[in-house]
Amino acid sequence: MQKTNIGLAVLFVAGCSGGSSGTNGTDASHSHDGATSDGVRSDGGIDANPRCPTPPRPTPTLSRGLRWVRENPTFISGLMVRMGNPPASFVNEYYDTFGANAAHLWQDGLPNLITAWRTARPTARWLSWVEANGTGTNGQVLGGYPANVPGRIGYQVSDEPRTTQQLDAMGQGAAAIRAADPNALIVFNYTYAADGIEGMLDRAAAMYDHDIISHDDYSASRKVYGHLDIFRKQALADNRAYWAYLNSYYGNNTHDFQPAESDMRWNAFSHALYGFTGFSWFVYQITQNNEDLIPTFFDATGSYSANPTTTRSRAATINRELLNLQRSMSQLRSTDVRYNPVSSIAQPAGTQRWSAGAGGDRYIESITSETSGSEQLMGFFKDDYGDGYVMIMNPNHQNADLISANNNAQTIRVNFNFAAAGECLDRTRVRSLNKVTGAVVDLPLIDDGGGKAHLVVTLAAGDPVLFKYANEIPFAMATW
Repeated sequence: MQKTNIGLAVLFVAGCSGGSSGTNGTDASHSHDGATSDGVRSDGGIDANPRCPTPPRPTPTLSRGLRWVRENPTFISGLMVRMGNPPASFVNEYYDTFGANAAHLWQDGLPNLITAWRTARPTARWLSWVEANGTGTNGQVLGGYPANVPGRIGYQVSDEPRTTQQLDAMGQGAAAIRAADPNALIVFNYTYAADGIEGMLDRAAAMYDHDIISHDDYSASRKVYGHLDIFRKQALADNRAYWAYLNSYYGNNTHDFQPAESDMRWNAFSHALYGFTGFSWFVYQITQNNEDLIPTFFDATGSYSANPTTTRSRAATINRELLNLQRSMSQLRSTDVRYNPVSSIAQPAGTQRWSAGAGGDRYIESITSETSGSEQLMGFFKDDYGDGYVMIMNPNHQNADLISANNNAQTIRVNFNFAAAGECLDRTRVRSLNKVTGAVVDLPLIDDGGGKAHLVVTLAAGDPVLFKYANEIPFAMATW
């Protein structure tokens, strides 16, 4: 049997033939590989078939946050907490070696620390935390910074509201920020543990001007899936982008495990599978004896000269792979998430088992594992044409619970039925985005006769594959 060994995440597109109806338009942030104006394909589609031209692409209606996500490199950062002014060597290593593309500063970010970061790296992008009323440490709105300072992405307003009163205070701060810096992104970060979190999200959507729904959840259990879906559904309903903090610490009585490489991969790529498009590691570095948190990226806290750890190197690799995947995924919209457990009693809360037609897919007949006792996580997406993409993930990771608590790779088989597909769909392959190289590649399908075929991929613990059908619709890809 022919198998495709992915090892690291790949994205494949699986969708409609002929596109979706809508007005013709262009969007400089969104391009597709291999399409020419006359519909002749150079990327391995149905080459030069006059009956399979690329259709016009409808122009989507996007909020400020979603436009930013499409037009800019995906926000990838590590949160710095109360560390003081950094030397230039540390700042440059943060961007060049760790692979972050934005500074993410906490309560002491404005006005002083951000100036130090910008002095070391004048072209660096940045986002800073502000108080609930929108002020910096000097009591001035945005720390007295003028609007649209170079590199400015936006501001996170306070953190994790637990009550309506705290949320309403943040709403007033958001209004002050919008008045001071109208084009900045405004981020509200939540915890799933807040009482009545769904009602709080609804209230914020109805009453307060913000662009990004963010959340943090540092558990490694399958309970996380239900929490991810709360924020996913709210953001999709609000037409907002959604971001997340990723786990890179241990300590205190509620978080006593040090994340392994498989935990980190699962953490990052499960968020991507749910449609999250911004990522910040919590924490990058922090002062000593601060809040009983122990960062995993350095061998000592509170020092800019501390030695980086293997964990930081692993995060740097994940950052590069996330950015490659997000070249496509930032242009897509999540349509469904499914989870296949080993038994019905193991179904994670807030998830559903895969069934035919999930996410609008028309061709998948089954998704199974050739590795005994394994589970699968699946995400479905659409591009502007209405063409579908599928991400399938191996949810195994070291500090998981139940059957997934291991570092085992698994081999997954996807069965397709193309009997009803038109001539514009190539039944011999699917198109996939290789997250290591950033290249769009072919994954071969095995012909089963009668219009049926199957794909076999082997995925390392915590890794996904993303694919699209090879049809007349080109592969969605940002231009940044």
